[in-house]
Formats: sequence, structure tokens, C-alpha cells
Amino acid sequence: MLRKIHPFCLFLLLALPSFSQTRQLLAGTSYSGTHTPLKQGSEIYFQGDTLYIIDLEGIKHPDTYLFQQTNDTVSFIMLDEFSIDCRDETPGLYRISWANNGEKLLFKPIHDACMARFTLLIAESPWFRKRDDGRLRNDWYFLDPEKDNISGISLYEAYKLLRFRKSQPVTVALIAGNVDQNHEDLKENLVNPESSISLSADKLSTQMAGIIAAKRSNGKGVEGIADNVKIMALDAWQENGENYEENVAGCIRHAAEKGAKVVVLTQLKPLSITKKPLSEAIAFAAKKGTLLFMSSESGTKFTSSNLPSNLLLVSSTEPQASILFAPGVGVNLFTTTPSSTYGSGSGPEMACAVAAGLSALIWSYFPTLTAGQLKQVVFASGKKQGDLQGTINAKRAYDLALKLSK
Repeated sequence: MLRKIHPFCLFLLLALPSFSQTRQLLAGTSYSGTHTPLKQGSEIYFQGDTLYIIDLEGIKHPDTYLFQQTNDTVSFIMLDEFSIDCRDETPGLYRISWANNGEKLLFKPIHDACMARFTLLIAESPWFRKRDDGRLRNDWYFLDPEKDNISGISLYEAYKLLRFRKSQPVTVALIAGNVDQNHEDLKENLVNPESSISLSADKLSTQMAGIIAAKRSNGKGVEGIADNVKIMALDAWQENGENYEENVAGCIRHAAEKGAKVVVLTQLKPLSITKKPLSEAIAFAAKKGTLLFMSSESGTKFTSSNLPSNLLLVSSTEPQASILFAPGVGVNLFTTTPSSTYGSGSGPEMACAVAAGLSALIWSYFPTLTAGQLKQVVFASGKKQGDLQGTINAKRAYDLALKLSK
């Protein structure tokens, strides 16, 4: 069991190694599975080009096969003297898919004449990734602080409650650059590119888009926070950053006019949001009922008197009472990267994406909430620890939204 990560300690953890490939690879991974709580089940190890199957009950000898992965299919090939269960059988072919950001592996048989292997792979599914090196799971920030003893946002617990409700689509605007329009995990959740100001690709925006809106339950590499959300990517870095504040202001107005309920301001360079034209654009968004999210690391000191009512500051290192606290800095979040790849990223923008994703999720299932009510829900979901704001929490946000909606 993972020990609980206190908010102050998140930034102290070592960053996880980058993980980037077109699709997730089996090589170098291991999984455990069981079809009954009365047995220990089995473990499977993909080392080099060889699959090792270990019976934890110790009744059967280890079984060994060659394997070949091609995109989302894998074939298992018999090895003389080592493939105990499947001697002289033709190769087995399976389609593979992942869930929980690659922490859960499933096999779907295409054909396999070896019934012993077929029965094991299917009966003990889903297979859960083993991490003997102590690294955090790719979906660690979806876990529950009380149930899993880790400072996640309780996303899995929230979805258990949300399954009885219907959702409405919510558009989230990312003001930085455009995401990978052809990413296998994102392309279905992007607004029409004609609604975007620019089509230039951007790594940071692609990472943030994956955290918020990567297609859920499609067997690909990442699951976004919200399941009925569209991303509108707007490029404010025009002409090498010239007139940057004016460009951001134009993007805010464009997003609000096009119906974006949530806007994330990515600070490619410091923003003076208390000055025109940004202050006027933010006020315009407020009239449209749009919430804006920005990292607290803006260089501007805000007080309750000069902070716009529809702007929420987000941090992952300073759990202050007036700032949303979300995972992001110091501990990598597994997400999408350009060219249909996946990788780990961290930074204040990732924390903003988590907060924006949670807000989009709650607004999607409780569309009658006003912007002010949603702001109240998101803030209150971060259970205070003394004078400090705790990590935002999807399950508590659901409970609060349910009360307000009634």
C-alpha cells in the first residue's frame, strides 16, 4: 500500500522517467491477475521478446512463450521445451487494450488454439501492472486519499457516483497553442479546428488536453478527467510573442463568445491581468458565465479585492486558503504528447489542467450550476487542513454539487 503523500511533500518526490511511444509497449512490464479471491492467481512478465507466466499457487510450472507486439495486437509463439501448456500449437493472437492510464491490461482473443493459455489470459483479466521499484502508478492522481492512502483527486470514486446521472458537453479552451489534431486519444474530443485561431502543434497544450479530455475507456494510453468535454485550443503566441497580452485577451473573448465554460490561461510569459485589455476580457467572460484558471505563479500578488471573481488561481506547491491546490509540480502526470505519443509531464500548467478538468466534469453532470456555484464547489472540495487548502477532490465536489443542484 502506498503511503499517503502530504500536499507539502508532493514537490519533493523525484520525477518519474519519461514514457513516450506511439502506443504503450508490453516489453519491460509485468502484471498480476486472478479470477477468484480464494487464489493468489498468476503473474506475467514481458522481458525482451519473451513472456513468462508464473503460477503463484506453485501448482504449475512456469510457462514461457515468445511474443510479438504490433500496435494493439500481440501474438504468442510456442518455444520448444519451454511452452509447457501449448506444445505444437499455432501462435495465439490477441488484441490488447489498457485502462487506468495503462495500469490495467486486457486481452481480447482473435484466435488461439491453446485452451490453457486462452483460459488463463481471459479468466484472470484484467491484469494489473506490478511496480516493484516503488514508482507511483500512472493514474496515481485519480486515487482516493482515504481509500488508497495517496493524495489523489478521488476521480474513480466520483465516477462510481456519476454513473447514475447524464452529462452535457462542456467546452474547455486552452490558451497557449493547439493540440495534436490527429492524436489517437484526443481527435474525437476536439472542437472543429475552424473554431481555433491557429492549428500549430504545441507540446504543452497537448499534455494539458490529455489530462482534461483524453478519450476515456477506448483502450488507448490515457484517460482524461472529464468524459464529455471538448477542447478548444487557441494560440496566443503569435508573431513570436509580440502583443502577447492583447492576443490572450482576444482568445478569452473568442472562447467566451464560442460558448467555452472553462478557460485555462497558460503563462508562456507573465501576464498582467489587472491591466487592460486583459481585465476587460476577463470581465467579458464573467458576463458569459465563463470560469478562468491560471497558475498562481504569475508574479502578480493578488488579494480578494483585485482578483477577478471568475478567475481561480491554482498551485501544486502552495496550499493557501485562497488558491486551489491540485497535483502537478514535482510528481509527473502521465498524459498525451504530440504525434500520438504519451509521456510524463509536470509543472503548474498540469495543476491547472487537473483543476479545469475537475470543474468541467462537475459542470457537465450538474449543468444548472452557475459559475459562482461551481467555483464554490471546487474550492470547498479541497478539504482544509487547519488554515491550508487541501487537494481538490472529485468525490467531495460531487457531494457539494448535488446539494446545490437541489
